[in-house]
Amino acid sequence: MPGDIMLPDYAGTSSNLDHAGVIYYAGSTTGSVLVYQHSSKYRKTTLSAIMKRRKGVTVYIAHITPHWY
Repeated sequence: MPGDIMLPDYAGTSSNLDHAGVIYYAGSTTGSVLVYQHSSKYRKTTLSAIMKRRKGVTVYIAHITPHWY
């Protein structure tokens, strides 16, 4: 869903989660899920492009559920 956080874990790196991006449009396929990131080279990209960029990537999606007080 828009507003969710995309967290890739690239194989072969020492950290568990290597990056973060915000989903700003959610379609029905990875090619239609649009992700906004801080890097100007990959600022607006698709989830499928992120997954193809490196082999062995696992992508976690953190869904934000607001709790208003």
